[in-house]
Order: sequence, then C-alpha cells, then structure tokens
Amino acid sequence: MACIYNTPDAKCKRVMRWEWRGEVVPATKGEYERIFQQLENEKFGKPPKPFHSLDREERASIEKKRVQDYCRRAYGKTHMTRNEFRYTTICQCENAFYVDTVKAFRDRRYKYKALLKVVCGIYI
Repeated sequence: MACIYNTPDAKCKRVMRWEWRGEVVPATKGEYERIFQQLENEKFGKPPKPFHSLDREERASIEKKRVQDYCRRAYGKTHMTRNEFRYTTICQCENAFYVDTVKAFRDRRYKYKALLKVVCGIYI
C-alpha cells in the first residue's frame, strides 16, 4: 500500500475479499523436486550439455514439458483449476472510485433536498 495515511489506525483502509482463480499443476512439491533431480542428471542438445548449463528459457520449457508429461501419466490431467479467497487492503483516500462515489452521493443528496423544498413550498 502506497498511501500517505498508512498508519495502523487509519480510517481510510478497507479490507476487500476477492476470489483468485488459478491453474496449478496437480504434482506435489516432492514430485516436482524428484523430476528436477532427474533432469539434473540428464544431458540435452547437440553437443550434449548438462541441464544446469542450458539457457533459462530452455530449462523452463524442458521442466514444464516434463512436469506436464508426468502429470498426464500420473493424474490424467495437466492442470487443476483452484479458486481461493484472498484479501487485499486498499486505501479509500487514494483510490478515486471511493472519493467520487462519496462526492456523487453528497451532490445527489443536496439536489434532492432542494427539490423537496421546492415541492413542499419552502423556497430557498
């Protein structure tokens, strides 16, 4: 939070709940580490190079392919969709949506009060 009012007792903070939807691989951390150890013992390309000496992009693509193949064989699917509720604190002073909403409500209220006075015969 980058608010200048970021203090523990600030009244402008609002904790909002939102739903995160992500696609994750069904393999556990232990299974991933075992796959990674197998990759470390193999050589790739021509001429053969050890896994740790490959480029970062090449290593990532090989890891991804190997994990997807393992998950397809072990679990019958390559990814799972998981929904989680997460919480984020936002500043209502910093975010213009909240300020504009309060101002619009105030302006509507003043307008309706003036119209009520006109209808009731009480002139300003």
